Amino acid sequence: MMRSGAAWTNCRLINAWPGELERLLRFADDINCFEPLLPRLRGDARDRSAVLGELLAAFCLHRRGFKILGRDPVGRDKKVGDWSAPLFVEVKAPGREAELSEGERKQGRKALGKYVDPEARCVAPFDVLMDVIGRHAARKLLANTPNLIVTVDTLFVSIVGMPHSDARFREWFVKPEFVSAGSQN
Repeated sequence: MMRSGAAWTNCRLINAWPGELERLLRFADDINCFEPLLPRLRGDARDRSAVLGELLAAFCLHRRGFKILGRDPVGRDKKVGDWSAPLFVEVKAPGREAELSEGERKQGRKALGKYVDPEARCVAPFDVLMDVIGRHAARKLLANTPNLIVTVDTLFVSIVGMPHSDARFREWFVKPEFVSAGSQN
């Protein structure tokens, strides 16, 4: 049903993890979000990736005991978030495309897939995530409500397990644009 009318015809996630996708889509239906999200699921790869990241975040919150109260909560300056759970939740799903230079994009690197053999590159996944959070998430957060920013990335290298990430987060979250996203301890 989801593929019918979709802008894409092949998706590695659907082919490689059909059970996981089915679980996410059933969850979306259980919380009455499948039909409203269907146009974005059928959209281009970027839309599909973003909505699957949003569903994954909601599913994980639900599995940890948070009740998903609804979609599209209104944040600061009437900017819309992704979930209310009873936290204000904003999900960002940056892809590896965010790490490509303009030259790489013009030369068609985006179409080659995530891994190209042999390829060596400098990566700064933490900086990419913080840029996305700063430009698209932090400005939505509410002052008097618990906020949560979730990143579901497909960058070349994940920040999970990177050394010194705690210190890097502390550096960023004392900057004025990030104070509402982190603690000032």
